[in-house]
Amino acid sequence: MYSDRSITDNEHSVVFINKNLYGNAEDIVTALAHELGHIFHPTKSRRDVFNGEAYATINNIKIINEINKTGCYKIGVTAGKKTAVLYSQAYDKMLKTGNILQALKTIGHVYKCYETTNMGISYAEYYHADTSDCKK
Repeated sequence: MYSDRSITDNEHSVVFINKNLYGNAEDIVTALAHELGHIFHPTKSRRDVFNGEAYATINNIKIINEINKTGCYKIGVTAGKKTAVLYSQAYDKMLKTGNILQALKTIGHVYKCYETTNMGISYAEYYHADTSDCKK
C-alpha cells in the first residue's frame, strides 16, 4: 500500500510505502525490507522505538545483502550515506561476534542522534527523545 511516507501498522501487519518511491523498484525494496523489520520485531512503546528502528535496519541490511549477492542489483540501506556506513559496520561486527544486543544499541543510538525523518527533522526530535548522549 502507498502512503505519504513509509510506515508500518503492526496491529494489522500492513506496510505502507512512500508513494514518492513508486516507479523505483530498488527504493521500494529497500523501504519494504526496513518496514518488514518492524513487523518482525514490533515495539511495545515509544520508549522502545530506537530498538525497533535498529531491528528494522538489521532486517534491511540482511535482505539487501542477499539481493546484492546475486549481482543483478545494487540496493542500499534505508539511511543517509554516513549513517548507512555506521549501520553496516555494526551489522558486520554483529555477524563476527554474534552480539546482536551491541548492534541494536549502536544502530539505535545512531538512528536517534543522526538520522532524519522524511519530514526533515531528527528522529530524536520526532520522538521527543533525550539527546544528552548525542554528539553534534
